[in-house]
Amino acid sequence: MTPTQYLLARVGLAFGIQRRNIRMADAASETHLLRDAELHLGLALWEKCEKLEDLSVEYWNIRKINREIDAMQERLDACKAKHDAAHEERSHILFSSANADPELSEQRDRLIRELDELAARRDKTIFEARRIRRVFDGLKTKLQVLMETGSDAAEDEIRDCKQQMREIKARFESLKSERAAVGNELDEKDARLQELEAEINDANRVRREGASKAFQLVGEYNQEVANLSAEMGLLQNRKCEMCAEIGRYLSRNYGSIPECTAICKQHRGLIDIMAALRRSIAYNHRIAGF
Repeated sequence: MTPTQYLLARVGLAFGIQRRNIRMADAASETHLLRDAELHLGLALWEKCEKLEDLSVEYWNIRKINREIDAMQERLDACKAKHDAAHEERSHILFSSANADPELSEQRDRLIRELDELAARRDKTIFEARRIRRVFDGLKTKLQVLMETGSDAAEDEIRDCKQQMREIKARFESLKSERAAVGNELDEKDARLQELEAEINDANRVRREGASKAFQLVGEYNQEVANLSAEMGLLQNRKCEMCAEIGRYLSRNYGSIPECTAICKQHRGLIDIMAALRRSIAYNHRIAGF
């Protein structure tokens, strides 16, 4: 909202035209754009903020996080390489030599594909169960806070919260049952695979044991990759939060603190846009009555 639009809106307000919902929606959209701009500015300029005492905590924390991310990326790359090697070894062990019975070989190949699909389905189910468990914990905390307030206005929200918790609990139990069913199916198919391997040839025992070990390694490396990726995601989020703080500080103090002005001189256009967004947000809040 420009100053001219603000004056027109004030005139409209004097005649009872408030359009509060539109103003709040505009303010929310502009706030989102402003946060993105602050993050962009912080990511672009954080390396130049070493001399700013007010940003020393954010600057050195970002430096530390970057080292942790680099080290974790090396571990992640090494883990992925081991995973690929284990997967290739498993495939080589299982398919390196032709089998005398084509029908049994075909059954074995089909079972292996089904095992891979079931393992992926199980991992997806576990991930979804962990996600909704976090949502349930959040709702539980929310319910505790609402019940402690004891206000009548919170009754509907408490009811909705309890209903959501019941639905999530039912969904969690469903996922738990699904995981157990998939696990049983995995066990059954794995047992059948072992029988087929024994039927094909006693000599395949060594190859089968090797394949089982490689399969276990693939699962372990998959889990390690998932854990490392999650940790890296948390670090990236922390870095983004600190970069956003840096961008906010620099944009607010541009023109008033010489160091900030010097750091941001090549981003004057973005600074002006951010200042305009802040004014527009304030205008919309005033018109909306906040």
